[in-house]
Amino acid sequence: MIPKRIIFAGIYIFIIAFAITSCNKNDSAGKIDIDTTDKQMLKFESFNEFEKAWNEVNSNNISETSNMLKSQNNYASFAEEADEFYFNIDLDAFSSSEDLMSFVNENRNYLSVSYDDDGDMVVEPIVSNNLMRAFINEDGLFQIADSVYKVFETATVGTKVTDLQLLKDAEETDIEQLVSSGNANYLRWTTGMYSYRTVYWSNKKRLVARLFLWFEDGWFYVFEAKSTAQTKVFGTWWQMKIGSIGIKHQVGNAVHFDGVSHIISPATYSYSNHAVCERDMYFAPATNMVNTAESSLILTHFGTYDGAYKEIASNEVFR
Repeated sequence: MIPKRIIFAGIYIFIIAFAITSCNKNDSAGKIDIDTTDKQMLKFESFNEFEKAWNEVNSNNISETSNMLKSQNNYASFAEEADEFYFNIDLDAFSSSEDLMSFVNENRNYLSVSYDDDGDMVVEPIVSNNLMRAFINEDGLFQIADSVYKVFETATVGTKVTDLQLLKDAEETDIEQLVSSGNANYLRWTTGMYSYRTVYWSNKKRLVARLFLWFEDGWFYVFEAKSTAQTKVFGTWWQMKIGSIGIKHQVGNAVHFDGVSHIISPATYSYSNHAVCERDMYFAPATNMVNTAESSLILTHFGTYDGAYKEIASNEVFR
């Protein structure tokens, strides 16, 4: 199961000793507050309240987390709105690549653009690679106590509420300058995608397997896996919902540099009628990283489209 992540420096050694078998869910997220932007923003009264909701994100998908926030807080994440917009786009309605790109450029508040390893354009819902998107409002913001955070594709960055406008106006390219100047701090950031593999149903339908390494709050490294089904329209890849999509693995073993090892139990994560399955596979304290040469956790990314099963096997997390 997904281990719970408690980001408190004084107790991280205790957590690592017991977290691997923990799968309890917490049922309390934060409360809603109205921010000076005049837009509803999710506010967690304390970091502990945030951590409870963050554990939910790592145990569910975005729609399940959104349902939890709705029922407990009457709050709808902008990520859910972006996803709804995205999957209601009629891709068959575009008559040319120019027509499609005009639409993308007109709706960049909902859509993000990147490029795959082959140089092809990929259009996905906003900040789709950062799981903290589950908490965002239209400005990409949420609040923890007296700090406000903005979720970007490659990082979640925070500052004091009094400096909210500085963060609200920031773009992805401003992150490094904001942090290095002391005006903001990282809550979560990625060192990048370190594995990218594909398998094709046809030249316009494929399954993509990606592995990411994230660094959280200065205390933990997080190994994250993602399976995505995609369809190609006028040379551009889009997510597509398929019959089933998931990630699975057999028994794994994580050996830390202090010699302590942890058995990782077999698991399968699968969703029906979804385009994405993403999960945190393992986390380790920054002071005692995983010895990747001695560790192994081999994933299989899989999907079923139009009755045809495809998989990407032997994807080693600790590579």
